[in-house]
Amino acid sequence: AAATRGTALALQAFALGLPAFSAAKASQPSFFARQKMRAPVIIALIGGGLDLALSLALFGRFGAQGIAWAAAAAGWFNALALTALLVQSGQWRLQGEVIRRMLLMLVSAILMGVMLLFAGDVLAPWLDAAQSPLTKLAALSALVFSGLAFYMAAALVLKCVNWRAWQNLA
Repeated sequence: AAATRGTALALQAFALGLPAFSAAKASQPSFFARQKMRAPVIIALIGGGLDLALSLALFGRFGAQGIAWAAAAAGWFNALALTALLVQSGQWRLQGEVIRRMLLMLVSAILMGVMLLFAGDVLAPWLDAAQSPLTKLAALSALVFSGLAFYMAAALVLKCVNWRAWQNLA
């Protein structure tokens, strides 16, 4: 049970870095297309050094979760540094509507996360190791689909997406 809890905490910390890793991955082609590869490489090296330093600093106190926190922090450094360079060079400009939608998507994601915390507590007995695999799969599926439905509903209510945009995905 302790190992499972530790793994869950480390995965939560890694998850905080996922948006940053995606943002960095999405911004890199802008540099490569303009054959300006030096800056992303330097930023990646600095980010790797930051990851290593933070991992060493945090591992003693937090164990594997400290390493996950370090990776997430380094990912955010990488994403923010690349974005700052794109903004500085005029390659990336955010317009008011984009900023508004991004902030509302963030609010939707936070609301979904809070809902999932409560739902996870409610479904905890069905996710217990003593339960059958089918019971745990059903509980996990309920968490995933309720999280998706809640995010979609929040995004629609907050008007950061419109229903037509979602219908066009099908």
